Amino acid sequence: MTNNRYNKTKTFVINTLKKTNPSVHHAIKEKNRIEPMNILDENKHQYISCVGSQGGWGSAGLTLVGGAGKEIGDIKDKLSNPEERKKYGGSLGVLKDSVKDMKNNLYGAGYGLTYRKKGDCNSLLKRKIK
Repeated sequence: MTNNRYNKTKTFVINTLKKTNPSVHHAIKEKNRIEPMNILDENKHQYISCVGSQGGWGSAGLTLVGGAGKEIGDIKDKLSNPEERKKYGGSLGVLKDSVKDMKNNLYGAGYGLTYRKKGDCNSLLKRKIK
């Protein structure tokens, strides 16, 4: 897929989510906001999944599918880069890191389905700071 076509598709999906699933759209915006912050990776995964899941089961499903897609891309990138693969202790280490990330996504989704008020997910950012 060309980069231009990818960007058009990405824009279409984000605009559709903005109209049809505000909690997932909000999670995408929050991901971009907290990415540069000095917060542990596990907290980022939990928080984004929590925010995206506050809209209910459908939102949680979309958020988890998005997280799984990101992990697939991360695995591909890390395994194809010898330096990254070495940093994680080899192929098994790369896979273990993605499993850890998905566990954190599941925890955050469960939290978001349980606590649905705006701001409830903020506590997930405060647990362990880098």
